[in-house]
Amino acid sequence: MIGKAILLILSGYTALTALIDTKIYPLVMAVETGLPAVVYAIDSVTPIYTKTGWVQDEVQFRVTSYAREYSEALDIAYQVRAALELTSGIYSSVDIQKIYMISQDEFYQLDADCFLIRMNFTVRVNNNG
Repeated sequence: MIGKAILLILSGYTALTALIDTKIYPLVMAVETGLPAVVYAIDSVTPIYTKTGWVQDEVQFRVTSYAREYSEALDIAYQVRAALELTSGIYSSVDIQKIYMISQDEFYQLDADCFLIRMNFTVRVNNNG
């Protein structure tokens, strides 16, 4: 469910879509996809319980920005962070608390001739059931 919220937040952030259009993909993107683009993936979901039962999930996820030029990858990553960091609310029926960035890595993928900037985030998702 959190994947739907991430997609909604990213696709609704006009400063990001101005750079990548609608090229936001879950898990993978096709080889023939033109760059720049963004891929997001859920790394882990850890349930949180109280005496009354399941109340939240702590979710770790990553968003990777792909571009032909390093400076373009940096610009996209900046807008991804601006879209997500400290965002909270209900998106696609998913009640999220504030999103926090926890780390960033940079890569160059030789076979694809592109730069990648991966940001890792954490968020708590409330169980409203």
